[in-house]
Amino acid sequence: MQDDVIKVYNPQSFDQHKKITKKTVEEIEKEALQRAKTLEEEGFRKGYQEGLKKAEEETKVVLEDEKKKIDETCQKLLSVLQSIDTYRSQLVKDLLPDIITLSVEIAEKIVKKEIELDKNIVSYIAQEALSKVEDTVDTVTIKVNPIDYDIIVEHLNILKDASSLKTINIEPVSTIERGGCIIETEKGEIDARISEQLVEIADAVSTATHRDM
Repeated sequence: MQDDVIKVYNPQSFDQHKKITKKTVEEIEKEALQRAKTLEEEGFRKGYQEGLKKAEEETKVVLEDEKKKIDETCQKLLSVLQSIDTYRSQLVKDLLPDIITLSVEIAEKIVKKEIELDKNIVSYIAQEALSKVEDTVDTVTIKVNPIDYDIIVEHLNILKDASSLKTINIEPVSTIERGGCIIETEKGEIDARISEQLVEIADAVSTATHRDM
């Protein structure tokens, strides 16, 4: 029979037990702190994501609201511009007759001033009017203002050569304004008075303007 081994009990000293306990507490505290830090980070991350999501949703709502306001403002602006354009067009139509009349009056004053400065204008106008006489006509009468009578007489040969007419009679008429004339032929007359030409120009402008509007 073998002899039983007898183990001698070696109790731990108080200091050793204290070291073990202290180590265990430190590990628990460290683990607790790590756990708390992990939970804090997870909470922060979760809160940040939720906050970010909420901010994105709120921003989306604000942007949609602002876009709606901008669209409404653009529609109002477009409506105002259309109204202005309509008003402008109507205003032009309403004022057009006065504008044309004023333009004719201004042109008439300018022409009259030019006639005063250049007395030969009546001969230029008479020559232009004679170019409209039919080829079958060989005799005409040029009616002019008495002040222009002598000027036309001076240019009579030039007018004959330019028109190939055989006979050109000159007649002074006080009702015809200076610078213009009336050509009478056996087939009718050609009105080359300054006032009549200005009226024709005004009518042409008015017709063209109304056609384009």
